[in-house]
Amino acid sequence: MWGKRNNLQAEGNIERILRHWRETNRPVFHVQHLSMSSTSPLRRDHIGSEIKDGVKPLLYEPLFQKV
Repeated sequence: MWGKRNNLQAEGNIERILRHWRETNRPVFHVQHLSMSSTSPLRRDHIGSEIKDGVKPLLYEPLFQKV
């Protein structure tokens, strides 16, 4: 665990912003932060690196992976 969260509405807010951006036909680019550290929750084979359902890229939206 990373400690106490200060924005419990973060995911919902991000989903609303993304939905509005798509509805207004603006370009969307996704950046997925990944880690090469074997102990990081952001390593490729860890559930912590998965993109949440509500914000997954659509087929035509580019996804950049930052390692």
